[in-house]
Amino acid sequence: MNTWSEPNTLFLVIAGQAVVIFAFLICLIFLAVRTKRIRKQFNQLLKGSTKENLESILERLLKRLSELEEDHHLQGEQIKSLAQSLKGKKGNVGVIRFNAFAYEGSDLSFSIAIIDENTNGVVLTSIYGREESRVYAKPLDNGTSNYHLTSEEIEAIQKAKENLADPK
Repeated sequence: MNTWSEPNTLFLVIAGQAVVIFAFLICLIFLAVRTKRIRKQFNQLLKGSTKENLESILERLLKRLSELEEDHHLQGEQIKSLAQSLKGKKGNVGVIRFNAFAYEGSDLSFSIAIIDENTNGVVLTSIYGREESRVYAKPLDNGTSNYHLTSEEIEAIQKAKENLADPK
């Protein structure tokens, strides 16, 4: 008894081969579409170029890439330098107004602290009186001064430190 001669078995073998051929056909179509897309991109890349100048194009691109990397490095160095420079700038300010004399009208006297990130800077104080006004400047080094700081000046320094911690 030959199993290949039966119509059922023969039909199943042919159907199986048809399914495999159909799967290969779908794969072939998919690959053809991909190949066409890649060929189109390749032709666009080589548009207007020949074998001889393709090498020069690549050399020019590599040279340009090298120049861009060098520029990027220089810009990075400049940014680091600027960031370091900004740390030393005095830009955090605290202002306190107060009444220096109990018999005077209002809070026309003031203390202003101007500091950098290391709390180095200056505190300026103006004492207003009816007859005269005085202005004092005291240097700050790490938030302290060689000169006596008043409570208003210390408060102005604290306010400037708060601005340093929470810039608005």
